[in-house]
Amino acid sequence: MQVNKYSPNNSNIISYGSYTYNKYALPENVQLVLDIIDTETEDKLISLINDGNSQELKTICKCITDNVFKPLGLKFNDYQFSKLEKGKGMRYEQDNKGKYGSTIAILSMGSDILYNLKNIVKNTVYNIVLPRRSLLIITDPQFELLRSIAQRGEDIVDYSTKITRQDRYSIVFRNSKY
Repeated sequence: MQVNKYSPNNSNIISYGSYTYNKYALPENVQLVLDIIDTETEDKLISLINDGNSQELKTICKCITDNVFKPLGLKFNDYQFSKLEKGKGMRYEQDNKGKYGSTIAILSMGSDILYNLKNIVKNTVYNIVLPRRSLLIITDPQFELLRSIAQRGEDIVDYSTKITRQDRYSIVFRNSKY
């Protein structure tokens, strides 16, 4: 198993496979880290999520937190494991600011997917392609961002690139205040 070290990308344009990201098209408090894990690690984590082996998952997540996030000054002690079946969606959600800290990290596995962030103050929606094995880090001190995934079997990106969804798995890293 391999987890790559996080290092911020300093270029304005990021190319990955058939996707191109303009850093300025993302909210300033959002970072996308590509290929944070290898396929062997992805397969292992998906297997553990499917088996419901939360104890081993928590142990691995603690190692990821200690080796990837702590050197960056990020503290996570709460982990949510989920599977989103092909074609299913996720309603807009927002973390409870009384329960969690303002930074979360979402490890996306199993399928590329179009992820939606909505700023409820600016009434702006950002559509971000999350490739499998990527990490989305969101720092939202005012808790202005809602997160969602549309319910559909395919995502169309830039009017030309089609993502046929597969089952999508995720681990959400949070800092619980309790």
